[in-house]
Amino acid sequence: MIFSGFALIFSIAACSKSGGKNNDNTDETLPFDVDELATMNSEEMSSFVEENSSVLESFSEANKVLTPQDIMDDIDKNGYLPDEYITLKRADLLDYFGLGADVVRDCAVVMDSSGYKDEIIILKATADFNVDSIKETLENYLEGKKEEMRDYDATQYAILEKCSVTVKDDYVALFISEHQKEINKIFDSYF
Repeated sequence: MIFSGFALIFSIAACSKSGGKNNDNTDETLPFDVDELATMNSEEMSSFVEENSSVLESFSEANKVLTPQDIMDDIDKNGYLPDEYITLKRADLLDYFGLGADVVRDCAVVMDSSGYKDEIIILKATADFNVDSIKETLENYLEGKKEEMRDYDATQYAILEKCSVTVKDDYVALFISEHQKEINKIFDSYF
C-alpha cells in the first residue's frame, strides 16, 4: 500500500510538473503542495497516503494512459470479437505486417482463427512520424485481403469493401468485421 502510494504520488508530481493537466485537458487542482511531498519521510508519507487516498485514486484514474488493450477490452465487452481467435503480440507484427518495434509501440490484435474472417487491429505508433507508414501498411494489407477474397468468398469481400484504416492521434486501426461500424464507434469514443 505504501509503495503504491509512493508511486502514485510521484506520478502525480510528474504530471503536476508537466503542466498539471489530466487527459481531457482540464486543470486538475490538487489539495496539497506537490513540492512538499519530496521532503516527507516514510512515516509522513504513509500518513499522507492514508489521508488522501481518495484524491490520489481519482487523480490517477483521470490521468490513466490509454493502451490499445483498453480499447480491445471494450470491443470484447460489447461482444464484437470473433468466437474463436488468435491474439498477436507486438513481436508477431513483423511477420504478419512487416512492422517492427521501431514503428509500433503497443498493439492489440485479434484474428479469427480461420485466418480469413474477422480481424481487429489496433496499433499505437512509436512516434507521430510513423503513423503514415503504419497506415499505408494496413491499407496495403486490406487491399491484399480484398484481392484474396474477391473470387473466393463474396460475403467476406462485401465486408472488406466497407472497411478502411482509421487514424486517431498516434493510433492506427483496421477493423475487418461485419460489425466494423460499431467497432469504429467504440474506437472513436476514446479520442
